Amino acid sequence: MTMKAIITQRQYLDPRGIECDLLESEYVIFFRRLGIDLLIQSNFQPPITDKHDLVILTGGGSLDPTRFGETSDRYAQDERDTVEKALFLSAVAQQVPVIGICRGMQHINVLLGGRISSLSDLKIARPIGVDHEVRLDNSQAILVNNFHDDGVYVDDLAKGLAPLALDVENKIVEAFCGDKILGLQWHPERKFQDPNSKHISTKIVEDFILGRLE
Repeated sequence: MTMKAIITQRQYLDPRGIECDLLESEYVIFFRRLGIDLLIQSNFQPPITDKHDLVILTGGGSLDPTRFGETSDRYAQDERDTVEKALFLSAVAQQVPVIGICRGMQHINVLLGGRISSLSDLKIARPIGVDHEVRLDNSQAILVNNFHDDGVYVDDLAKGLAPLALDVENKIVEAFCGDKILGLQWHPERKFQDPNSKHISTKIVEDFILGRLE
């Protein structure tokens, strides 16, 4: 039986200054291959209430730091944040699994009381677009893609979440899990430099969806 998942979208301004939704095709292809039909949530409509088995909070852009006490001149995706918060809280209340990818992972951590930080001054630099090593909780190392400016330090992880993968050198949480929650700082739907790491990443997502992630 095919599963149904609500998936959120990036909010952005087009060249005319009009607010728009954007969902990259890689998300659709990736989750369709896992047997999931997507219910695509607009940032400019109330949260979808159709029956679903999963909620996916996507990446794209950065969280507004003013939401956790810092100043910023970044473009704030306010409508998106409101919709994602409602979807997340509803999913938690109904025990519906949630996956957060990149920005989505960071948003989950903030919603649960954790913090995110700028990664502009890391001990070991992580250039955007260059894969880097993370250690899974079984100490296995994989190479993951990197498309984010902010992240979650180990000490800033929200209560109830446990690290699943770490950038050990920088003490950054690269993936976490909780009660029916999976967060990935990398993009499982995008390309990896190492095919085996891509396979392991996909298996993590698949195992979570099937309820067998330990």
